Amino acid sequence: IDQLEVYNVVAAGKDDRDADVAVPRALCRQLGIDCTGISHRDRPSAEFSEGFGAHAWRPHPRFAAPGESEFRQFRQSKVAIIGNMAEVAKIPYRKIPTAGDPDAAELARQVRMHGHDFATDAIGEWLAGATDARGYSRYDLFYWEQRIGRWLATNFVEFDFSWKDVVVPFNVRALLVDLLACDEAGRSAPRYELFVSMIESMWPETLRQPINPRPRPSIWKRLGRRLRGRT
Repeated sequence: IDQLEVYNVVAAGKDDRDADVAVPRALCRQLGIDCTGISHRDRPSAEFSEGFGAHAWRPHPRFAAPGESEFRQFRQSKVAIIGNMAEVAKIPYRKIPTAGDPDAAELARQVRMHGHDFATDAIGEWLAGATDARGYSRYDLFYWEQRIGRWLATNFVEFDFSWKDVVVPFNVRALLVDLLACDEAGRSAPRYELFVSMIESMWPETLRQPINPRPRPSIWKRLGRRLRGRT
């Protein structure tokens, strides 16, 4: 950790009270780690947008402003180390563990393409080719191949314009295979027992801060609850 520079972003429209900002900063203070704050811009400059648009094929325009914010902070002098791909093992396409395999219509619904025959047929072809899943859930394999293998890969290409490089420590096939081989109950929300046990083993002090805390209701909502309780 002494060789790394930790950064935290404030997304456009968010402030320091947001959990994604407050918790990492509190954690860094607790551990005595310096944290570089980056506030995402609302809009990119015309100059950056032009370069961003030429860097990747059909990039997402909404990523240009965040990309410019991170570029201006480090000027491509840093390699970004991010935590993506761990979600492959967090049963992302279902709220609770399930023993059954999905059909094409269900996977289309999960990716918000239900009702589109072209998408459903394409997913059906993918399922037909995934005949030997070796005991792994086709939900997880579909997310790994179609979501991570497409959306995240594209995202890396886009943000590579802002950084010297982007590295994902979870991008290890053997690690993901081991995680997916663990019981689904330990990988599911809200407790994610497998991941918590890994943290307890490697760096337990980090668990002193809450994980994904629920936002505190506004004073008006709290007052409304009290009034309803008295009626």
